[in-house]
Amino acid sequence: MESFSLRIVTPKKEYFNGKGEILILTTKSGQRSFYASEISQIALLVPGSMTLCSGSAKSFYAIDGGVLSIDHKTNSILLLTPGIHSIEELAALSLPEKEKKLEEEIQEEKDDSRKKSLQEELGLVRMQKDVLARYRK
Repeated sequence: MESFSLRIVTPKKEYFNGKGEILILTTKSGQRSFYASEISQIALLVPGSMTLCSGSAKSFYAIDGGVLSIDHKTNSILLLTPGIHSIEELAALSLPEKEKKLEEEIQEEKDDSRKKSLQEELGLVRMQKDVLARYRK
């Protein structure tokens, strides 16, 4: 199968720079698979799982949303995301404890703006827990 070049960039660093054959993500319009030689396009991503297939290897991640840009001419994909974690990274986090702490903070918080921010963070933690439960070996 033909491969594409993939770069994944977060605000802190370039997370990945390599090759892939299939990239599976959740976009605003639902779950999508992207292959080499896709037409040039831009897709808005929602928080969820990401699967990168290369040969017989599959890698699983949780992403915090973002933007995907595909360039047909260069057969390349650029993924810009505020956050990404591999399954191994998620397993090292204390997600249940973090979820409980956020729930308590939300209950005690008086400021609506801060409460909304905590609720968004709680949503990401729950998504990460779901991805970990689904793809953990």
